[in-house]
Amino acid sequence: LSSPLNTAFFTRDPLSVIGGGISLNHMYWHDRNREVDLLQTVAEHHPCFADTPQWFGHDSSFHLEGGDIVNLSGHAVAIGLSSRTESLAIDRLSQGLLWGDGSSVTDVYVIEVPQSGNRLHLDAYLSPIDGDTFVVDPLLAREPRVYRLRRARRRGGVRIEPCSEGLARILEAATGGGPVRLIDFGDGGGPMAFEYGNGAAGILPLAPGNLCVCAENLAANEALVDAGMTVHPVSIQEMTVGFGGPNSLCLPLVREDL
Repeated sequence: LSSPLNTAFFTRDPLSVIGGGISLNHMYWHDRNREVDLLQTVAEHHPCFADTPQWFGHDSSFHLEGGDIVNLSGHAVAIGLSSRTESLAIDRLSQGLLWGDGSSVTDVYVIEVPQSGNRLHLDAYLSPIDGDTFVVDPLLAREPRVYRLRRARRRGGVRIEPCSEGLARILEAATGGGPVRLIDFGDGGGPMAFEYGNGAAGILPLAPGNLCVCAENLAANEALVDAGMTVHPVSIQEMTVGFGGPNSLCLPLVREDL
């Protein structure tokens, strides 16, 4: 007999797909590591995944959760430094991504995550929704603290550089150098303060500009439509109780670059 896995519907937390490999994360709450055990069994024994590189193993003693991992492009990934993801875990994952055989990642951007209400992870503040468009919470955009990690000269080493540019310039570099558009729904005050806390930035892109969003966030969804996006509202409040958006409930395995 086994006790229930009460949070297993947050499928993007225990395992993350980054480039052509996976990260088997070490969850903050010990009970959630049983979810990782189940996914590890699939990853190591199912023929579709048997040869998939693993950038991080959840036998690590450092916490890392998938909600803090946001793929920016085929060569760049953002990782949130948060209450659920520790710096030493980020260092270990970055070593795997930057030096692992078969990895296409050349740049890791570590972003300090604001702690506001029930929002715990980077993907509650930043979502890529099109090739050059991101939804970003004003709390993150206003004074971002970002570090760029790249290969050091010594094999296996990681070089850390603070990023002094604004968030738009950082995302431009991460996605190839072209201009990017940041959608922030306003200043985060008034009704939008509630909608940000209700998962407005936790968007699941089904295709570039084609988005699954939380139906309850009316103002945010209207702003997305005004920005030229196609939205598919889904009511998920009974499931997540304000702790995440549609992106929290899905684990895409294979995706084209946005």
